[in-house]
Amino acid sequence: DNRFEGAVTYRKYSLDRSDKVGAVVGEKWEDDGSASYAVLARAFINKGDKHVWVPAGWFVNDDLSWKVTNVPAVGDIRSADETYKAFGIGFSDNMRVNDNNLLVWGVQVMQEKHEFERTDTGVAAGDESKFEAKSTSTPRVFAAIETDANRWLKVRIGANRTYAVDQFEVTTFGMFMTFLIVRFI
Repeated sequence: DNRFEGAVTYRKYSLDRSDKVGAVVGEKWEDDGSASYAVLARAFINKGDKHVWVPAGWFVNDDLSWKVTNVPAVGDIRSADETYKAFGIGFSDNMRVNDNNLLVWGVQVMQEKHEFERTDTGVAAGDESKFEAKSTSTPRVFAAIETDANRWLKVRIGANRTYAVDQFEVTTFGMFMTFLIVRFI
């Protein structure tokens, strides 16, 4: 019963706000038409009657870029390129301990990234013109035990530990700053 599973998703986020309550008269907010997508894959590989190995990988790209036209305060157009990306790979082993108990353990590495950049010239003092946040988890280790509580209920109890590094780079009206945070979660 070895098998491979894969999925591809395509999304398009839309933003359309013009002349509604709370909007400045004449302004029109809209997305820039970019697409978002995700690619995910995993396999179930049986290794005898006690182990099922599960390698997996994924990539997600969400593009939320936007523009505002007819902006009286800063000229004609305000706009920004904004993306959220995540990717990772992992491996787990579903190990059958006996007829009622399953031990699940594994490891994964992943990274999430958020990028934002104003593409117009109307950035005011104190506004962020460029921002990048990156969070890297290397490795994330997890384990759980699953058991039959009764004939219709399974219970799983587990824990995980992650070494994470967060990095922020911000450009605020010509000033560039970098922050680095290391944490165990």
